[in-house]
Amino acid sequence: VNYVRLNASQGSQTPPSPVYHSTFSPKFYEGNRTDTQKVFQKLQSLKYNIVRVFIDTGSTTRFDGINGNGTDNAPLSVKYLDNVADFIKISSKYGIYVVPTLDVFPQNNYFFAKCNTAQATDIEFPNLQYMSQDCVNAKAQYVKLFLDGLKDRVGVKILSTIAWISITNEAFYSTDFKPFSSMSMNVTTSSNNKTYDMSNPISRQMCANENSLNYVNTIKSYVGKKYENVLITIGVFTFFAVK
Repeated sequence: VNYVRLNASQGSQTPPSPVYHSTFSPKFYEGNRTDTQKVFQKLQSLKYNIVRVFIDTGSTTRFDGINGNGTDNAPLSVKYLDNVADFIKISSKYGIYVVPTLDVFPQNNYFFAKCNTAQATDIEFPNLQYMSQDCVNAKAQYVKLFLDGLKDRVGVKILSTIAWISITNEAFYSTDFKPFSSMSMNVTTSSNNKTYDMSNPISRQMCANENSLNYVNTIKSYVGKKYENVLITIGVFTFFAVK
């Protein structure tokens, strides 16, 4: 089951920021903690054994996600990670596995510097996150740092409470943005230094396929043998629901 907490606009932003998963927000986690334990008791009684949670990257105007205050050089929020670890400890008491889902990377200066998009003139977001090696490396480092943070807080043994890590909830390319918005340009992707012809359907498909494979393999290589018992997965959306 999905375990989700939505706390209004997650703060007093003006204008209000979009509602997102506030499950581990330092502003709200403690207030929800008693209910969290009740939910786990209920799930255990109903024989559920896996919950999926979403790790909030925060935004450039909202800093109660894993991005921290967004302006310093710290990659991840210490308090946010404390809350995720506490949640995993609670889940383990009830024999329930957790699936953390990590979309993109924390929206802060640390990762913006890693994902340097200045030279990616022919590739736009969201396609950029799979086609720029700098951005792929930034995501891979995020996954590793996230696991390192949990290991430091809950230990190697309790990491077995993680069923798997989902590195992207719904991986997709967009034809509304470069390079796929073009039917004529050639584009060289830095993730594999190959050039693809956007006027050629086979080349367009190979661009998507090969960059996706590099994305997954790069993240797996960063995680490496240190977390060889942690299953790494990626989510995709049903093709029939996307037009």
